Amino acid sequence: MRHTNATWFHHINQLKAGALIKVVNKQETVTFRVARAAVVHVGTPVTNSSNSSLVLEACYPLNALYLTPYRYLVWANMVKATKNREQNQSLPPNTQYTAQGIPSAVKKQGLTLATNYMPMGTLSVHGHPSKNWRQSNAPLNAADATTTLFFAALHIARANNAQWWHQLAPTLPFSKVQIIGKESVQHYLSRANESESVQGNMVSQTTLVIDVALNTPTGLHDYQLKTTNEVRNNRLTLTGFTLTPLSGH
Repeated sequence: MRHTNATWFHHINQLKAGALIKVVNKQETVTFRVARAAVVHVGTPVTNSSNSSLVLEACYPLNALYLTPYRYLVWANMVKATKNREQNQSLPPNTQYTAQGIPSAVKKQGLTLATNYMPMGTLSVHGHPSKNWRQSNAPLNAADATTTLFFAALHIARANNAQWWHQLAPTLPFSKVQIIGKESVQHYLSRANESESVQGNMVSQTTLVIDVALNTPTGLHDYQLKTTNEVRNNRLTLTGFTLTPLSGH
């Protein structure tokens, strides 16, 4: 079982001085040799070099699902450029994932991070994803669909609408989510961490886990909230919604 973060440069920190980087396009392959790497604060200037060079940049930590104040940079100098024999290069697929079962009335309320506050944490992948899958937009697209289903569940819980819930999660009893409707999420106690189970190019399951404080008639009570989604044909369906009291709270 492999457990890894899933950004485009998910192993960029393994590039050490002397390592070679190959940039391939339809016409040529350009080879660079790594000179150095460093973690810097956003806004740190990157100066031009007198020779042909490359700077790779990624948010740090590397598996963050949020805009961090740090960047991981790798500087490399060009070694050579060679023409490609094959003109048709294989490009990673841009797989799209769809959140299923969301009533149109709920969609209209807005189910994105632009319209809902939630502190985002990290994204991790379990299983044996293909290289092409990991180097595409697929991991982040699946994460977006996971977040959308989470917000849909919260909106339906607050509306206390059993019909909407059965459309969203037909295998889950409405009682699973009613506690959120009766109480309110006062605030988040942690960042939302998401994970994806993948074999090759196929995602089978995604999860989102976050700690929340619920405002109840007896005061604030802290829970871990976890949603689970089954994935078939790149379509995500909500199949798990659990609230677990946090020990010691």
